[in-house]
Amino acid sequence: MVALLFHFSVPPFAVEMLYAFIILMVLFGVGMSYELKRLECSLAFVAQISYMAYSLYANENLRYKPWLKVSYLLSTAQGA
Repeated sequence: MVALLFHFSVPPFAVEMLYAFIILMVLFGVGMSYELKRLECSLAFVAQISYMAYSLYANENLRYKPWLKVSYLLSTAQGA
């Protein structure tokens, strides 16, 4: 059953996009930690998380149930 859920002929996200998400989040986190343009880094960090949540919600390849998508979006909004 799990193999059927996670078996994709095409990955839902490009690997480069996931690496870019991770690198940007680390850079924004470093900028906020060392107070290097803290406001700009925090706004960019929130925008990055929002874009990631939207892309997870809107991606048709992931096939999540609607209630799980809404729960994910709500938990992301509470964390930001």
